[in-house]
Amino acid sequence: CSKCNNIAFWRTMEYVVGFKKGFRKTHYDQDKKKTKAMKPFVPKKSHSKNRVIMFKRNRPIKILQGFLIIAFSVILLSILLIRPVGSHPHVFIETGLVVKLSDEGITGFWQHWAFDEYFSAWVIDDFDTDKDGKFSDEELKHVYEGTFTYIKQHGYFTRVLKSDKEIPVTKIENFSAEIKDNRVIYSFFVPLEIKISQSAQDIIIAVYDESFYCHIFFPPDEVGFDGNPSSWKIEYTTQELPEFSFYFGFLIPTAVKLSITPL
Repeated sequence: CSKCNNIAFWRTMEYVVGFKKGFRKTHYDQDKKKTKAMKPFVPKKSHSKNRVIMFKRNRPIKILQGFLIIAFSVILLSILLIRPVGSHPHVFIETGLVVKLSDEGITGFWQHWAFDEYFSAWVIDDFDTDKDGKFSDEELKHVYEGTFTYIKQHGYFTRVLKSDKEIPVTKIENFSAEIKDNRVIYSFFVPLEIKISQSAQDIIIAVYDESFYCHIFFPPDEVGFDGNPSSWKIEYTTQELPEFSFYFGFLIPTAVKLSITPL
């Protein structure tokens, strides 16, 4: 009958060429003696007739890969945020401040910087060439040129404000360096000409390194006064300056606020 002939035909085709009704592809084994039919991939249908869900054999692997990428990104971001804070400073400086007054107002102030033992050891080893424990005039010149002049472009790490208006610090005078208890101490004078009238004037002095390569301990425990302080009523406090936050906003400088009134 026709039905038997149809069944016999398909079985013969399957045996000869590996072709089976409903199959779309065939491929041969390497020995080309047997053939195998490749059944086409059929998507799994959902209960909805209009939606087809593709079965993903590697879905767990992709979920794991996504999780690892997110975890790595979080760790990398944490390192980038923490590293700037942890990588500095390299030099530590203790400070002293002495304000010099005249009959007309403030003529300037002395700064004293005492460096940490490691930076001091480097300066002593490189610049005290005769190893006598002090800097000669020639050695002092090399200390100034080799370790200090470059901070001029940073205002000598010093910021001065008068009535909220900044007074640029563009020069210093009378630079000196000494060795005391194996520590190097710089002293220098910052000249200012701030005349004070009959009303009180507020002067703000801050000392800090915006790059945070140097950690400067400022303000000092006490502020000294020189010249003619007896002609003035002087008060001073400390004040934070959040508007001058630095090093990615992590640090806020603390300043000395002077309030000076004629007597």
